[in-house]
Amino acid sequence: ITEPELENLRVSLPWIPNGYVDFLRTTNGCVLYLDVFYGQAGPSPHQACKNQFYVEGYDRDNWYAIGHTGSGDGILMDRNGHIALVGSDPPPDTPVIYAESLHELIELHCCGERYVAYSHGDTSSDWYRFIKSKGWSE
Repeated sequence: ITEPELENLRVSLPWIPNGYVDFLRTTNGCVLYLDVFYGQAGPSPHQACKNQFYVEGYDRDNWYAIGHTGSGDGILMDRNGHIALVGSDPPPDTPVIYAESLHELIELHCCGERYVAYSHGDTSSDWYRFIKSKGWSE
């Protein structure tokens, strides 16, 4: 992703947190185990602009889809940088905050000590064994 592309994102979403912009600058989206974090431009196979249907029914000025889980729940960011997981069967009336920031979601839930609760108790996966071997999970 280029700096002008990141600047376009900042213009369209002036509230987007610096940490998310840095994440995009480093990864332009990625897949962590089963979670897909969207890229913004270029060769990313999962682009945010194609996946904003997750915020339909919510205030698009306050929510932005940044990814989806392996089960198909949308990963949304609000204008305060909070993260909500939104299911589609049926979607909640209002997104419920799941993590205080993208950093917390990735560090504690996707790759850390809260992974087992996040993955509904799955301790048999290769991903769990990997993060445990790195000391990222209990």
